[in-house]
Amino acid sequence: MLYHYFGSKENLYLEVLRYNYNKIYTLSKNAIDSADEPRVNVARAIRSYFYFLAGNEAFVRLTSWEALGGGRFGGKLFPQFFALIELEFDDIIKDGIERGCIRPDIDIRQAILSVHALCLVYFTQRNIVQSLWREDMFSEEMLEACLQHILNLIFDGIFI
Repeated sequence: MLYHYFGSKENLYLEVLRYNYNKIYTLSKNAIDSADEPRVNVARAIRSYFYFLAGNEAFVRLTSWEALGGGRFGGKLFPQFFALIELEFDDIIKDGIERGCIRPDIDIRQAILSVHALCLVYFTQRNIVQSLWREDMFSEEMLEACLQHILNLIFDGIFI
């Protein structure tokens, strides 16, 4: 049946990636409210992505596996997904620049990539770095502490 519905295992794999990328995009889009301050929108969007990763360990592994494989499949989908995310955040950045609270020299693509990297590394490397903490890295307290750290780094980088 796999070949009937998807044609190949590779096409099924692409669909799994597409499905998860769409979930992330939808979460980010739903986190943004044009009536809110840029800082609130950025924090809400990053929070939704961070907790998506926390709740989807299989996707974290899939992303790591894809990166190790040279991005052969994700590279077909990621540009479209990234462009959608960039459009969503571009409005927030422009609004923040107009309000004088976001640095005008921000490269939106670099900022999004930095958020992705900071969030993803916490989950891909947690088994390795768990020995640094006595607390469970998946406890509510540790997840929230990490998220606050990421938000502080991003806020210090983009906000005036």
